[in-house]
Amino acid sequence: MEGGYDKINQRCNICKARISFATNYKRHYQQVHSPDNSFKCDFEGCTYALQTLKSLNKHRTECHNEPGYNAVLPDDQRMIWGEEIKCVHDKSVVGVFLGVCNSYHAPTAARKRDNKNSFCIVSKHFLAEDLCFCDHSTARKLFIVTLKKKINEEEQFTARVTETSVGFKMYARQHFVNSIYSNYASTYELTEKEKGSVRDKLKKSAFAQHYSETLRQALTYHNWKNTEQGKKAVAAKENKDGKSGTKRNLAETIVSGESLSPSKKKKDSENHPIPQQFHTFVREYGRPALRNMLDKLSQESKESKLSKESKSTEF
Repeated sequence: MEGGYDKINQRCNICKARISFATNYKRHYQQVHSPDNSFKCDFEGCTYALQTLKSLNKHRTECHNEPGYNAVLPDDQRMIWGEEIKCVHDKSVVGVFLGVCNSYHAPTAARKRDNKNSFCIVSKHFLAEDLCFCDHSTARKLFIVTLKKKINEEEQFTARVTETSVGFKMYARQHFVNSIYSNYASTYELTEKEKGSVRDKLKKSAFAQHYSETLRQALTYHNWKNTEQGKKAVAAKENKDGKSGTKRNLAETIVSGESLSPSKKKKDSENHPIPQQFHTFVREYGRPALRNMLDKLSQESKESKLSKESKSTEF
């Protein structure tokens, strides 16, 4: 384990946390430092990588003095955040979704987007057919948009903040490779200074690997399904559904007592060679299914025999 344990000072060499016994260090490392943990703290210089979102929020609140999980930003601020959308079958990255929110934490905004009444493109399309998923472990803040209130501006201020922040999001989205198409638009046009500031922040963000200096077209779900990655995802799901469908048909036929191969007509020569039927059954359904079927038939045979014996003793 990288870093190791300081036996003399009884500390973790990575985070300097006090650990009384060396036997507890392995558990400590797995919980807060293992690179396999999905929820990594993005504070500069922090090495924590935790196993759950709840643990990450607790760490950020206690160690970095951040507000609680449901905290919101001031009225004059909006956060532009992003997260990766991934394929179900191989966990490869499909694209990056960008959102606008008044939540302080990006994972909180991501979970709010998942509600049943959401009109978000991700929920309506990318997640609709179980080809893609997003567990919010990659949800991160990109930057904060702050808007100063004008004199005598009260009623229209919230609408102006929303319009401006969406404009920032739309511009930022164009600088990501395979950014997810959004059904929101804004008439706000950024100044050259604002554009330069956005580009600098994106280059330093958690999604810098997806950054593109040239403007890019957004990715729609329909277009993605026609890519090589999308076609593989569709094929993988069809293959998985096909196998599970076979098992359902098998269960139905055993319970109902119908033919085990209803789609194939039996020839006269197939009525007697039982071993050949077993071979066909094994090829279609597998050996475990054959054993279960034989056990069921054997049990029914025993019950039938006992029933006949009991009737014969009555006479």
